[in-house]
Amino acid sequence: MKYAIGKVLLLIILISGFSINIYAIDSEKFGEQAFKKGDYSKAIQYYQQRLEKITAELGPNHISISSVHNKLGLSFIKTGKYDKAIESFQKSLKILIKTLGAEHPVVASTYNNIGSVYNKKGQFDKAVEFYKKALALKIKNHGPNHLSVAATYNNLGLAYSNLGKLDQAIGLYQKFLAIVLTKHGPEHLSIATSYNNLGAVYSKKGEHEKAIEYYKKGIAIKLNKLGPTHPEMAKLYHNLSYAFRDKKDYKNAREYAAKA
Repeated sequence: MKYAIGKVLLLIILISGFSINIYAIDSEKFGEQAFKKGDYSKAIQYYQQRLEKITAELGPNHISISSVHNKLGLSFIKTGKYDKAIESFQKSLKILIKTLGAEHPVVASTYNNIGSVYNKKGQFDKAVEFYKKALALKIKNHGPNHLSVAATYNNLGLAYSNLGKLDQAIGLYQKFLAIVLTKHGPEHLSIATSYNNLGAVYSKKGEHEKAIEYYKKGIAIKLNKLGPTHPEMAKLYHNLSYAFRDKKDYKNAREYAAKA
């Protein structure tokens, strides 16, 4: 979802009939290509050059500049420069609200990006604040059962889990599951990830039987979808092993540790 913001903004620019330097768009694509290759420092360099050019040509509040700020923010995340990422997303947000209005769907996605950065920084209260803003807009724009709403429930669940608010986290993960089960069915990989998240929360609560139940559900789906040798399986087996260990069931703990 977050990576689609640039495409949405470009479409808005074209529909609105705004003029834009085609060279600037082409050079922006160099940044996108560098990003896809994992060369994030180079991507930042391209985006900053384009930002300087476009700002000089169109002024600091043109909607196309919001897209570049967003891409810069994503690149800064990849390089661990979280404060710079937040700064870039905030600049993008300011332009979006001024140009498209405070309730536009792209505004919600930008709130989500800011929340994700705060989550990475360990500022979970701030993450919750921005995830809640994103959630409110997504429900208003898409209705309560949209997949983007589900994704934000999941993000909020992670933040609440990190805050130690475990019952709230469980409730949010269950809301995520309710939507995704309806949209994708019970064998989707995101369902397995959510089961694993629920297992982790129940493990934190000391409810080891529930943790084991959810870890096993996640493993069953991923084993079926990815196969026994996929790298993800090792982590899942480790989680299940730890849950058995915490339950003082050392036989099963050793069994699943050996599979990891």
